[in-house]
Amino acid sequence: RGKALPRGKNIELDRASRSCHTQIQEAQAELEKCSRSQGAIDEEIQQQLRLCEDLRLAAEGQSQRLTSDLRRFVAMKGKLQDLLETIGSDRQKEVLQLIAEADDLALRSQKSLDACMEVVEKGIVPAEVPAEPSAP
Repeated sequence: RGKALPRGKNIELDRASRSCHTQIQEAQAELEKCSRSQGAIDEEIQQQLRLCEDLRLAAEGQSQRLTSDLRRFVAMKGKLQDLLETIGSDRQKEVLQLIAEADDLALRSQKSLDACMEVVEKGIVPAEVPAEPSAP
């Protein structure tokens, strides 16, 4: 048979065992808390990814409308230039103003189309944050 441990040693081992058990329970509780937190984070990420996809699809639809608008501006400008050749000089200023407005609308639409196409092709890209200047 094994030797019996002195009473003081038994108390010391019981304390160590309880302390170990408590640490294991605390670690399990922390692990469960982290697991729940990770689950919430994963759900938030999925929600944000769905939102980004919705925005990408909206950009795709908008790019189609902008492409159509650009075609109309080009056609309108062509008609105005044809008209410019057939009208008297008293109305040319008005037509030239309309041509300039059509050019401006086409330029703004092209910029918007480029931005939409970037979202369609790359998805939502975070804006670049300027780097903090280094301390001398």
